[in-house]
Amino acid sequence: MDQTSNLKLPYILAAQSQKHVTHNEALRALDALVQLSVMDKDLAAPPGSPAEGARYIVAGAPTGTWVGHATHIAAYQDGAWAFHVPLEGWRAWVSDEDTVYAFNGTTWVASGGGVNPVPLVGVNATADTTNRLSVASPASLFNHEGAGHQLKINKAAAANTGSVLFQTGFSGRAEFGLTGDDDFHVKVSADGSAWQEAIVISRSTGGVAFKSGQVDVASAATCDVGAAGSQRVRITGSTTITSLGTVPNVLRCVLFAGALTLTHNAVSLILPGSDNILTEAGDTAVLASDASGNWTCHSYTRRRQAPRANLISNFAINLYADSGRFGGNSAASETIGAFSFPSYLSVYNGSVAADAGKFITNNNDYGGAAGALSANIKALIDKIRGASYRRYGVEFRVAQITMGSGTASSPQTLASTNYYLSLFPSFGPRPPAATFHMYLLALDAPVLWRVVDNQRSYKDGVLQSAGNYLVSPADGWVSLCNQDSQPPYLTTGYQPSAMNIYAALSGHRYLIACPALMGGLTDVDANIGVIPGVNRWLV
Repeated sequence: MDQTSNLKLPYILAAQSQKHVTHNEALRALDALVQLSVMDKDLAAPPGSPAEGARYIVAGAPTGTWVGHATHIAAYQDGAWAFHVPLEGWRAWVSDEDTVYAFNGTTWVASGGGVNPVPLVGVNATADTTNRLSVASPASLFNHEGAGHQLKINKAAAANTGSVLFQTGFSGRAEFGLTGDDDFHVKVSADGSAWQEAIVISRSTGGVAFKSGQVDVASAATCDVGAAGSQRVRITGSTTITSLGTVPNVLRCVLFAGALTLTHNAVSLILPGSDNILTEAGDTAVLASDASGNWTCHSYTRRRQAPRANLISNFAINLYADSGRFGGNSAASETIGAFSFPSYLSVYNGSVAADAGKFITNNNDYGGAAGALSANIKALIDKIRGASYRRYGVEFRVAQITMGSGTASSPQTLASTNYYLSLFPSFGPRPPAATFHMYLLALDAPVLWRVVDNQRSYKDGVLQSAGNYLVSPADGWVSLCNQDSQPPYLTTGYQPSAMNIYAALSGHRYLIACPALMGGLTDVDANIGVIPGVNRWLV
């Protein structure tokens, strides 16, 4: 062997003459290769005026004196080029790139500091083909370099995702960014599988859409809406509310599911006008707490757009002289006499009206001695009166209407069944705005409650969609209310548009109780019962 295995340095042979030549050749090789630093690695032709000792990595397809030496180390020494063939693992600093390269046996590749690009980087962690940069650290710092700093997340197309994902145990819990489109989304998850969007910001307008779902909170003396997990809250139940809790600095959009009292407090629950509010199903409010957890109602909206005259807190007069009690116009006291069907109602198509009994004050059913209630009248009282208020009260009679065999007037068709006019208010002058209310129980088959244009109709206090609807025997007693507003210029100015009842077949029966007609658009509580007429005070 006449040279070393790795650097290929020449040995001085035994009895060799001019040993200094071999020795100097080895020194030149060492000078070229030890602490290897080359000027460039991208030249295919030798530079025109190389400096003594300058070294280069010969690029592919070399020319001139470098022909045949691709990937070799070319060192300019003593006015000539010397070439050294690299072995796998050799490293060289490339000065024009300030980067370390290593020879992999075939080509030179970037290695160590300044690598660009590098396939995987792990900092105290193992990177993989998905997480090509992986960092395990208490914190990560991206600092400026004398001015600002941006963290950029780029995606290929609008339908792709560019986001920041937060995880617990590698299961997603929150995410924000461009998720599936170019709007900005904020969403959360309880399990990493089902996601709920909280906020979406439009890329076009900058408009903010809050996507929080509605949660139910049961009414209570302290109804802690601040602790609810959503900005939108529905309050259920009927318990009087005196406090909304003490959670500070939250905003709640509240929907009331039913009737309850919201109690004003000058410090902790400030209500409009400093008055208590009697809510009803469908009312809404915007409420906010301050830094001390005290609440203010900034907006309260009734579900009904018409002027409000709630019979619980305000007053309305029944225009029917008998107060809808079917006891004659002279009935003004608490008790009532014989059945008298009023002239303000008209039966039609052969229908007939008959007495179906009366509500008896001090009745036997609830501990009195004046007489027993029929099953149907007891069912009505049980519906509209609390348990402690069913024994005594203003007496009223109930009328049974039996449909006749006539088919005059245009039928109303619903669910492929024709219904024919059976009962309506008698013809006569009528106000352009009026409210009609009564209780109805279908006995044998459904009856149709007609709703005409410019009417809002409520069944058991719930606003119905436009158009006619049925009352079935399975419904039991129902409270029916029409708010009727007709433009005077476009009407004849007489009844019966405030109320019309239709039945399908001869012999079908239904009960009616406590009819009332009131001027104006009046909000009638479904539990009102008898609405008194003016003659009640004229005795």
